[in-house]
Amino acid sequence: MTSPLVHAQHRAELSLVAAGLASSYSTEILDPGDALPLTTLMVDLGPDGDGRQRSMSINVMPLGDDFDAATFLQFYVPMPFEVPDALVVNVGYAAAKVNAAMALGHFAVSDSGEVYFRYMQAFSSSTAADPAASAQIVMMLDFHQETFGDVVQGVAEGEIDVAVVDQVIAAVTAG
Repeated sequence: MTSPLVHAQHRAELSLVAAGLASSYSTEILDPGDALPLTTLMVDLGPDGDGRQRSMSINVMPLGDDFDAATFLQFYVPMPFEVPDALVVNVGYAAAKVNAAMALGHFAVSDSGEVYFRYMQAFSSSTAADPAASAQIVMMLDFHQETFGDVVQGVAEGEIDVAVVDQVIAAVTAG
């Protein structure tokens, strides 16, 4: 568990990020608890193209004293679909191909079959999070996971064969 001072510092950083998002997204800061071990900024991304609600969690990653010169913000979006065991390898391949086409962030598949989108932002610990920069990062990540998530989901649902993933990505990026 983090100390009250560290919790207050993380809450202050996340409050700055929330302020930068206020004009575009609904946000809420959640204190650490059983479900969330870290102070977390929840960002409502709105529904995806299939009408499923999407959210992003942002938190300050506690990486210990060895990394005291940098502060790391983690941006995390669980994708609203699961991967059948038989397709985990194919989805991992598709995620790697999609990741190579994106400017920020990456898709990954956990051992349990959860697909998520993640990005880590680093900045000097001697400065505070830049609300405008964080807002632009959230907008880019929102776009990337919404746009490219369909490719990963298509493979997970058996609608896109891995043999044509490169062509599907080329079509997505072309237009």
